[in-house]
Amino acid sequence: MAMPENGVWTDCYPNGQKRSEWTFKGGVEEGPSREWYENGQLSHEGQMKNGLEEGLWIDWYSNGQKECERSYSEGLEDGAFRCWYENGQQKSEWLHIDGHIEGPAKMWHENGQKKAEGEFTDGKKEGHWTYWYADGSIDHEQSGVYKDDMMVSESFEDITLEEQGVHSC
Repeated sequence: MAMPENGVWTDCYPNGQKRSEWTFKGGVEEGPSREWYENGQLSHEGQMKNGLEEGLWIDWYSNGQKECERSYSEGLEDGAFRCWYENGQQKSEWLHIDGHIEGPAKMWHENGQKKAEGEFTDGKKEGHWTYWYADGSIDHEQSGVYKDDMMVSESFEDITLEEQGVHSC
């Protein structure tokens, strides 16, 4: 079945349940976009503009629990990004700017214990990152100071001021 030039295109599962629904204008996706699980639960929804994701997009698990929410601008992730486990416990939280993760990031284990915390610069880990096991104890093998997504030291005190980004005049 060909996509319409204008209007809504709908696809269904063999049982007749709606699978997806997209809106077209001038042969390009424009407007609401939705997909469903075979059980009828909404899987994800968002808006398209000129064939690109725009604004808030939300994903759900098949049980109806929210899985992720993120924002787009001209097809690039741009804004807050949050995810949850199927049990409702928050899984992750960070910010995207022009498609790159930027600034503080936090992640949690499914039991609610903190899993990781640090900063991103242009999509790469930068500075001090701390990782924890699900029991709350620190994961010393992954925790340390990162530069360009690579661990450069297991301890912030072990690296020079220049490596920390501190330069003298």
